[in-house]
Amino acid sequence: MANNNMNKWSERIPLGILIGVAVLIAIAGVNVDETRQQRIEMNDRMAQLATAINSRPAANPAAPARPSGPAPEKVYTVKTENAPIEGSKSAPIQIVEISDFQ
Repeated sequence: MANNNMNKWSERIPLGILIGVAVLIAIAGVNVDETRQQRIEMNDRMAQLATAINSRPAANPAAPARPSGPAPEKVYTVKTENAPIEGSKSAPIQIVEISDFQ
């Protein structure tokens, strides 16, 4: 009797393994198909984005260019009284450095 039950189980185990492998193959197939569909959708979205970016109008070329800084040919007068200095106060050229720490 025990031997008979053992034979039934030994016949069912390969069948169970086969069914399990078939289920795993089916799940893998579904995952591959979903991944393929997501890749196609992503490529379509990227193409739409590229089209939208490329179809945007260029920046307004008539707008004047923003000045890049102070005019280099202009001489500026800066108050340096009571400011820390290096070197002689009577030097013929004085260089003033102004920093804005923000």
